[in-house]
Amino acid sequence: MMKQLKGLEAQYEKLKDELSSKEHMLQRAGITIVFDGLGKIKDLRISEDIASKPIVNFKEDLQQLMEEYQNIVKENISNSVKDKLFGSLPFGF
Repeated sequence: MMKQLKGLEAQYEKLKDELSSKEHMLQRAGITIVFDGLGKIKDLRISEDIASKPIVNFKEDLQQLMEEYQNIVKENISNSVKDKLFGSLPFGF
């Protein structure tokens, strides 16, 4: 049993490394977000013409972009966990 747990722990660490090495980019209305597969934001850029305007002018675009970012991260993690971790468990887990 301990051997299986150690194997699962090693798979988990490998999964984290794989996810953190993936890079994603989303763009909308002059706003760019670059993030890894674990959801860590690597870069956030707002073009000068957008940044010079009041936030109310681009708040909705930013919110939609952040929601899309969150959905991508959740999907990436969920799919990776299913494929890498649960795929190796016995009894159809």
